Amino acid sequence: MKTMLRYDFTYLWKTFKFVVMGGLGFFLAGLSVLTARFMPEIFRLAFADSDIIIDLPDPTVMDAYEQFFSNFTDLFVIVVIFLMVAFFTRDETAGHAPLIFSKPLRRRNYILTKSLWMVVTVFATLLMSGLVFMYYTAFLFDGLDMARFMLSLFALGVFIIFLLHIALFFTVWTKTYLAPVGLTFLVFLLVFSLLNMLQRGVFRFFPNQLMRYPLRYLQGEVSGGVLWATIAIAIGLSAGLLLATIAKFEEKELA
Repeated sequence: MKTMLRYDFTYLWKTFKFVVMGGLGFFLAGLSVLTARFMPEIFRLAFADSDIIIDLPDPTVMDAYEQFFSNFTDLFVIVVIFLMVAFFTRDETAGHAPLIFSKPLRRRNYILTKSLWMVVTVFATLLMSGLVFMYYTAFLFDGLDMARFMLSLFALGVFIIFLLHIALFFTVWTKTYLAPVGLTFLVFLLVFSLLNMLQRGVFRFFPNQLMRYPLRYLQGEVSGGVLWATIAIAIGLSAGLLLATIAKFEEKELA
């Protein structure tokens, strides 16, 4: 397993996936704060010489939160899906799988290393991005709640990991790059959007709610208990998807 960990790390490093995810996270974190703070002033300046009256309220820390989670649940998630599916499928699409498994390597460990690097990369990127966001927010806004923000950030990370385990599951059923990408986006854009319309009963705790719960928790609209329960269910389902992926990959014919 150590060999696979080094092998996957080398790939992620040499293909600049660490750099792309980290750079994107830093950019979106800083952009979120600056957009929230200066966008009202930009609008006022843009329409200063016109008859249009722009009367926008002064920005608050809630505006910064909203910009951050909007950027990360949209653009960041989309980019991560493309990068991670490429990471999951590259051995089969490049024809390396038969050579890799000609050596004494357990298929279970192969999948586990993919999952481990996925988790480490996503949470490391979110943590560094969150620190950048808190640094600038503390200077530009009052009322930053670091503890609640970090819990919301953790919830966002759990949602992304759940979505990527769906993508990993799809990769073992196909032999191409585009198929799991398309299926994952179908779940993300269509299935999750339909489930987001259901807010009662057990649907309140479905993992798709973690697209919105982090921000709503910061706004005081969702309790910590509901957020933690949804996080726990998402982690449990991610573990179930991982086990199902391993079981399918154990019997998959590699060519």
